[in-house]
Amino acid sequence: MSRDPILTFRLPLPQRDTSPNARVHPQVKAKATASMRQYAWATTLSALEGCDFPRAARQYTLSLTYCLPDRRRRDLDNLFSASKAQRDGIADALLVDDVVFEYGRIARLYGEPPGLIVSVVAA
Repeated sequence: MSRDPILTFRLPLPQRDTSPNARVHPQVKAKATASMRQYAWATTLSALEGCDFPRAARQYTLSLTYCLPDRRRRDLDNLFSASKAQRDGIADALLVDDVVFEYGRIARLYGEPPGLIVSVVAA
């Protein structure tokens, strides 16, 4: 029985300026969005090096765990929305449009070193 290949890597938490509730100038938001997308693209490419993870597949399951540094209340929907640019960067590196993503577990962890853990699983 073969298992689907899994690609796991860490990204920083979304920048505050990309939150749906942020009231910032559009250029500030665009700059934050572009840098997050570029970083996610480069991190995904780095994780792909030396492994046989399939690119340009028809479907991927993406699971996200937001590791938060403290117990302040954060809306999971807002975290997910703020990380749209990162999901786009992952899709860019996999040579797909992000519509091929099916979402698995989306969760929060508290008291962990800050970062967004992303697991991409080929389906």
